[in-house]
Amino acid sequence: MARLIFSNKTSELRVEVNLVADLSPMNPFDFFLEPGVEEYPFAYAPELARDLEPFRSLETDAHGPLLKAFLAGFLGQKTGTISLLLDLNRKVRDEIVYMTRLEHGVQTCEETLEKRSGSCRDSAWLLVQSLRNLGIAARLSPGI
Repeated sequence: MARLIFSNKTSELRVEVNLVADLSPMNPFDFFLEPGVEEYPFAYAPELARDLEPFRSLETDAHGPLLKAFLAGFLGQKTGTISLLLDLNRKVRDEIVYMTRLEHGVQTCEETLEKRSGSCRDSAWLLVQSLRNLGIAARLSPGI
């Protein structure tokens, strides 16, 4: 933020900005999982399950027919948890077209799947609901 005071009238205001950004690629899936949740499906340890309950069931959209179909290939699948996360992210990327949506709020999963498009918040909500319906705790960051 800046404040500029000019003592005389001017016919031109020119602002030059130089920005250097480090755009090093990183793997967002390069992390460790707690012991016991490396393979899907898994059950959370009782004390952890209690702490995560709000992120497993809070605001879980009902299984609509489109969400059920979307998740069909994942239900009952035995795989590495990180592989499941990668596959689910790829499925959203491949099946939902990103679009700028100026309307307030988030589409339901059924709306996003029916339209096969949505904003980043719609895709994020689809991911959260997919994970919750698969029994994995998930939440959106505040502000989304």
